[in-house]
Amino acid sequence: MDTRVYWIWLQAMLGAGSPHTALLINEFTDAEAVYQASGAELKHLPIDDAVKKRLLDKNLDESKIMLRKTLETGGWIVTLRDGGYPAELRGIYAPPLMLYGRGNLPDFRQRPAIAVVGSREPSQYGYMITMRLAAGLTAGGAVIVSGGAVGIDGTALEAALRYGGSPVSVQACGLDIEYPKANIGLRKEILKSGGCLFSEYPPGTSVGRGTFHVRNRLISGMCRGVCVPEAGNPSGALITAHAGRDQGKDVFAVPGAVTSPVSAGTHQLIQEGARLVATAREILQEYCYQYPQIDLNAADRAFWEGQEIPPPAPPPPKRKTKPASTLKVAQPPAAKPSKTVTATIPVGCPDFASEDAKTVYEALKNLKTQPAAADDITEAVGFTMARTLASLTELELFGCVANTAGQKYSIL
Repeated sequence: MDTRVYWIWLQAMLGAGSPHTALLINEFTDAEAVYQASGAELKHLPIDDAVKKRLLDKNLDESKIMLRKTLETGGWIVTLRDGGYPAELRGIYAPPLMLYGRGNLPDFRQRPAIAVVGSREPSQYGYMITMRLAAGLTAGGAVIVSGGAVGIDGTALEAALRYGGSPVSVQACGLDIEYPKANIGLRKEILKSGGCLFSEYPPGTSVGRGTFHVRNRLISGMCRGVCVPEAGNPSGALITAHAGRDQGKDVFAVPGAVTSPVSAGTHQLIQEGARLVATAREILQEYCYQYPQIDLNAADRAFWEGQEIPPPAPPPPKRKTKPASTLKVAQPPAAKPSKTVTATIPVGCPDFASEDAKTVYEALKNLKTQPAAADDITEAVGFTMARTLASLTELELFGCVANTAGQKYSIL
């Protein structure tokens, strides 16, 4: 049997972003050994009983179907034990057991990978600086990695393509799901350029709030640095940057107008210690010692030419749907169902989170003052600061905790 079936099975049993992946592989070496493990062999492991129960489900039928679907559509699968697996991802928190991909995954030992992420609704300034940065980084010898969303992500990938790059888009859904639809053409061009699309989600997996947060750790994890040209607060880009910070990556942020809400997130990152940058050269010069092929002069030329790339056309205005009935019913001004629901229904800590994360979540939930400082949370749980911050990052990835200015955290 193709051993990749066991990896697909194990990832399905644990779920994307599971904190138990490294523990199980360290204990059993590979996915097939986990599959062969008995209940008695799993019993002593420090993982949730619900996870142990799922691991006793030995049905491989669905995993075989996923493997066949992937290969029939021209995709590939690389597992944690394969040589083609991105080395940078092996050491991150909750490394993915396997990746589904299309196209060519770059050799990141040859060129530095830089994540460029940001707002989905950037200003004209945001478009301009993103195009310049991505153009300069690409011409200078870096690989652009992003999430493929509309806005900053898509603009960075487009600029990389225009300057002869082969960028990487990390999807928050199965690769057979055309999301976002506005970037279907962009994804095709990435593959034509020799670039890559990949995901840890199997075919048929649709996007959801949690899939974006869990995906973001991969964007930062496979890169040397994370650059945020423009982002509001809160923002998924900040989660990516915080994940990168906790993974030991360099974090770069571009300042904007102090009155601009879409620069509030980048200003927060700078306050937290991110390096303030204005050009591609300022990013690439950090890596010249390790990658002698980096060309700072080419990066400068492309950066200043990048202003000539026209920004993408703004999306068409959303059509307002007519009410089902012509009968007008007066509503009190304060009745705003969408906001009420969002405010009263918490996201909650997922069952598959680590025990440390669950402890930190409960402690934060019970603190009277929110957002709460990391010091106060650490005192409440009795952990070391490093252990608390690792748990808070995990909770950020799951979308149930927000990191606000001044390293303060609140329940979502």
